[in-house]
Amino acid sequence: MAGTSEDAEGHTVPEPAEVDSDAGSVIAALRAAVDVERYRFGSVIGRGGMGEVRSAVDEWIGREVAIKILAPADQVSAEAASRFVREARVQGLLDHPAIVPVHDLGIDQLGRPYFVMKRLAGITLSDVLKQHNAGDAVMKERFPRRTLLARFADVCLAIEFAHTRGVVHRDLKPTNIMVGDFGETWVLDWGVAKLAADAPEVCAVAVDAIGVPDTPDSGDTAAGTVLGTPGYVAPEQIAADTPYDHRVDIYALGCVLFEILAGEPLHPRGRAALVSTLRGVDARPSARRADADVSPELDEVCVRATALDPARRYQTVRELYSAVQRYLDGDRDVERRQQLATDHAEAARDALEAGDRAAAMREAGRALALDPTETDALGIVTRLMLEPPPEMPRDAEADLRRAMVRGAKAQERAVAISNVGFALFVPALFWLGLRDLTWLATLIGGLGVMGTVSFLAARVPELSTRALWSSAIGNAFLIMMTSRLLGPYGLPAMLAPATAMAFVMHPGLRRPWLLSAVFVAAVGLPYGLEKLGWLSPTSWFTGDGLVLRSTVTDMPPFATEVVLTVFCLCHVVMASGFAIVLTRDQRAAQRKLHLQAWHLRQLVPAARVRTSTLMRTGDSLGP
Repeated sequence: MAGTSEDAEGHTVPEPAEVDSDAGSVIAALRAAVDVERYRFGSVIGRGGMGEVRSAVDEWIGREVAIKILAPADQVSAEAASRFVREARVQGLLDHPAIVPVHDLGIDQLGRPYFVMKRLAGITLSDVLKQHNAGDAVMKERFPRRTLLARFADVCLAIEFAHTRGVVHRDLKPTNIMVGDFGETWVLDWGVAKLAADAPEVCAVAVDAIGVPDTPDSGDTAAGTVLGTPGYVAPEQIAADTPYDHRVDIYALGCVLFEILAGEPLHPRGRAALVSTLRGVDARPSARRADADVSPELDEVCVRATALDPARRYQTVRELYSAVQRYLDGDRDVERRQQLATDHAEAARDALEAGDRAAAMREAGRALALDPTETDALGIVTRLMLEPPPEMPRDAEADLRRAMVRGAKAQERAVAISNVGFALFVPALFWLGLRDLTWLATLIGGLGVMGTVSFLAARVPELSTRALWSSAIGNAFLIMMTSRLLGPYGLPAMLAPATAMAFVMHPGLRRPWLLSAVFVAAVGLPYGLEKLGWLSPTSWFTGDGLVLRSTVTDMPPFATEVVLTVFCLCHVVMASGFAIVLTRDQRAAQRKLHLQAWHLRQLVPAARVRTSTLMRTGDSLGP
């Protein structure tokens, strides 16, 4: 009887059995073995809903085996028993190194069917990927990505072999793939396999009626109408009244390949996986994990293998295998990349003709990623960047509005600050000999209201036209109030231009001419009322000069000179500061625009001829 031992790396390996060279002794031993119970059972390797798998020793041969035993008849349905026997017979039909061989099929003393398989030593691909994602350095060194891709290629050949024998697996997933330390790869669990001799099958109900657990961790084979595991079954396996064939295995293999490359499943778990499968998702691993460094070839393999329409997938697993093997062989397949780039460029042109600029840019970008010299894609990208659309796209409109809100809030804060600065001059009015307290109370009240409006407007997350006009009219009223301090040719003439400019440049303003008229009125109305005699005069011309008169202060010469000088200087500083901020933002925008134009020009030389053609035929390409 052969025993076991451990090698230098800790792997369990069988010890060579002693072989008697004497033929007579061997025959005598075989005759004696007939009278011995053939299988000596060991520990349980695993359990499931249909039974258990146990280790055992084949006493007749002298080797370790694994025996899968069906649960007692009162615990399983007739369908489950039929699937159990079917699995044994299907595996027995498929003589391939990556398909676990079946040595025997029988019934034990308790009446339970069993079948005997080769005892495997390895780890499931699911466990390998879980440990990869957990950052297990040992597992990553033991099974690097290239090794996993090579094992995936072995699986593809095994499934292609099964397809040539008329067998469709229907439940391919990482938990049904096992890898060993010495290059072994096995495809497990053929319990729901479909034979060519079987009647065609379709899904009888739509996805909403499927009894699949709605749990994120559901990874078991779904029982009932859909045979397979949510997240790996093909769309036609779960769409009502849709026939399917061997290409469901190609879809599942594409899902497995995506998981190897992206480190996460293509679809979520449970019922959500079925909905996601029917709707379709972006199957490029590089889009899901930008840090995974997935080549465009492998992206394209995943996308094609998991196409919603079976006719757009690889038509045989051999084709899928060849695509992966070319990558492993280091053949970047320049011709294939160029063909893929051409296909994406044509898709970009179709999207542009349909008016879908976003899809056109994405497809053209994919074409350039595959072939940077693809002139059609270069021309489309250049045209899209040079020719604005007739209507702003929603996403761009939203970004622009957010930028306008940021600019508006900055201006509203500036107005609030200017009101605060104006209020700081109120105490100086007493130095000027203030004699009209009603005017002062009105001025202070107006400043308070305007400051509050500006402060609140700056805190509102959207553009507020009502707050804008309220603040503008309030500031115009304050400017009118200052005409009583030193006449319409004094403070109003200084305050009105800068204030009007600040409001007219507000991003939320739609009728700037109307707002300009408000500030013109703020300066001209007091002057007109004085000329009509409705207000006492505050200024008049003499033969040799202009006389200014205040109706609210005594205007002592020294104090008036100091206050007006300081006020004028502060006004210049605030106006200059506002202009500096606007200029800085404008220069930053210009710099960004010119930098983008410079990047665009790096594309233009290669695309110049094609771009000119596109622009001459622009009417035929849509908006």
